[in-house]
Amino acid sequence: GCPTEELAQLRTDSVITVEGIRSFKIADSKTVAGIREIPIHPSLAVIVDRLVSMSTDGFLLPSSAGNKYGIRSDSLSKAFGRLKTAQGFGKRHVFHSVRAMVVTLLVRSGVPGTTVANIVGHETGLVTFDVYDEGASPKQKLDALSKLAFNFIS
Repeated sequence: GCPTEELAQLRTDSVITVEGIRSFKIADSKTVAGIREIPIHPSLAVIVDRLVSMSTDGFLLPSSAGNKYGIRSDSLSKAFGRLKTAQGFGKRHVFHSVRAMVVTLLVRSGVPGTTVANIVGHETGLVTFDVYDEGASPKQKLDALSKLAFNFIS
């Protein structure tokens, strides 16, 4: 449920442990709410370990891109576009569609909206949650994300 560039900017040292939960640390975002820790989905653990061990430049995802502004996601976005087209998806389906799908599936799984917002890095629009609340715990976020089922090839 991350924007493409947030994923592209993940470094090997972005994989951290918070309260015993392995997580991604999003250290830079467009908003304060976007700076967060996201538990690593159990289905991704082996892949993340492999990416960390194979990194040659300190970034989690290899990328041939990197412009003067430090944007690394261009080549990854293009690769995603080729893959989704090869799978029969059209122009309506973009990488951001995955983010929308994650939000929808979490809500439909009964995850509280504030926890969903904590995971995807959104503000709630409510002072109580955006200013005073420290957000869902790492375990609560992991429990929420574990409601999503994936079958990744490792």
